[in-house]
Order: sequence, then structure tokens, then C-alpha cells
Amino acid sequence: MLLDARTRAQQGRLRLFDEAGAAAYTAPENQLHYLEGLLELRFAPVQAAGYQVAIFSLDPGSAFLVDADFLEPEDQGDFERQGSSPPIADTRGQVSLPWFSVAYAGRHLFKVYALDQNWFDYLRTNPATNPGFGSGLAGDNFERPLFHVEGGIGLFGSASVDSVGFTVLPRR
Repeated sequence: MLLDARTRAQQGRLRLFDEAGAAAYTAPENQLHYLEGLLELRFAPVQAAGYQVAIFSLDPGSAFLVDADFLEPEDQGDFERQGSSPPIADTRGQVSLPWFSVAYAGRHLFKVYALDQNWFDYLRTNPATNPGFGSGLAGDNFERPLFHVEGGIGLFGSASVDSVGFTVLPRR
């Protein structure tokens, strides 16, 4: 959904892959102008230990969109084209995509993962993937991640995933 950033009233509904296939990226309702509205992914919650969201910029040569007077030209290299959230302990089936997580124009893929307990515990306790800000769960930031493997290390995890594709256009 595209929501009004101030009132959170629905402004539009994006076309999904099962409706449009790869044409979802070019569908008029999936053409989003940078910083206009609030993108919210809505899904039917499933039985899961937690959720994780990720954003992927799919066009490596696309234009940099962040225009802030405090940025120097060399700061552009500090912005990632993909990233993911820390594990989210619970959800109502709604996850917002803040514009600060999007820095480039072009096609983007926004995914939500429903995690099993093994993947959830690994993510929240691995200092390499969870540097200590974001999840706020008791027990986060262990020196060694929880693996749930008797006598060894490793990850046997599963997740289900859903996604929406859209194209970010420069500001009007």
C-alpha cells in the first residue's frame, strides 16, 4: 500500500507479482516518487518466531537520490543498495519501508521473511548481523550466536517469504 505519510490514509495499492509478474515494476501504480508517501507492506501473519524485512536495489547503475546539504560527493559510496532489518519479534502483518532505507532510483524488491525459531535466534544473537541497535530483545548481542545444533555450530533454519516490486523515480 502507498499511504499518506501524515494521515496514513491509503493513497494507492501496488500491483503484486501474482497479478502482474515482472511487469509489476512498470505498472503505473508501482511507480513511486522518492520521498512521496509511505510504503507499507501488508501480509497475512503466519505462525513464526519473528519476521525480517529486506530491500534490494536491482539496478546497479541507477541514480543516487539523496540530496542533503550535509553530504559530500564522496559520501554517496557509504549508502548501500540492499539491506535488512534486525529480527522483528512480533507483527500485526504490517511493515513500513522508511525512505531513509532507499538511496537510489530504479527497480526495488521489498521482502518480508517469516522466520522459524532457529533463524530468529541466530539473527538476534549474532554480533555480525545484529550490532546492538534495533531489536531491543533481552539476550541480544551474545558473544557467540545461538546455533541450536547439539555439539556443533551451524544453522538449520527455514522461512517463508513474500515480496513486492516497485520502481523509485526521482522527486517531482
